[in-house]
Amino acid sequence: SATSTSKSKNKTSAGSFPAQKLKSAIAELSDEKRPTKVAVRSLKTLLKQCKAAGSSEDEAKIAKQIIELGGLEAILAAMQAPYLRTSSEILTLSCDVLQYVCSYDKTTVSRHNIHRGIYAALCAKSLKTLFQTSEDVRVVQSSIGALQTCVGSTPEIDREIASGGCLDQVVRSMEEHANVPEIQLNACLFLQDLAAEADPDMITNGGLDRIRYCLCAHYDNAAVLTAALGALR
Repeated sequence: SATSTSKSKNKTSAGSFPAQKLKSAIAELSDEKRPTKVAVRSLKTLLKQCKAAGSSEDEAKIAKQIIELGGLEAILAAMQAPYLRTSSEILTLSCDVLQYVCSYDKTTVSRHNIHRGIYAALCAKSLKTLFQTSEDVRVVQSSIGALQTCVGSTPEIDREIASGGCLDQVVRSMEEHANVPEIQLNACLFLQDLAAEADPDMITNGGLDRIRYCLCAHYDNAAVLTAALGALR
């Protein structure tokens, strides 16, 4: 009937709309001459589409589209571009989108060495100084959350994360931002997953000390306590 045909067309149009938005955003982000504000806008569009998915099935479809459209290559290139890699907003948005995509397809981590790009972002903004801004702290939080989704992709990557600097940097970040519950939460979840996927002995005494500190300093934060206790098991 005409009514059913109209509904079918509307459904097709609605389904193709996110793909069109993703394609346009990735094309803008892939342009080497993109100004910072365009890169920020593109990343915000990608993240908005990720968050707008109404079900886990839709979320997986969005992640797959970002991968197929070359979104990961565009994001990693933006994180490494000389005039963009110092932008806390670029790094935070990039890590947030990477975390989303990697949680649905861990095979992308090894294909694109995503963990290395995230590690670079963490190192760039991790050191606590007098000049560190709240936006820099957000990069640390997002990058540790994104690193967590990389754990368990392959045994080789787990070993690299544990011994190649990522683990040590996460532990240092816990110490430098001891009073930031969001960083402590993400770090404890990261340590919990790494201990489960790799060798628990890889979690050094320094890491154990930071987890114990969380139990004392953030005793009133249920999420942090749960994550810290999980990391100790």
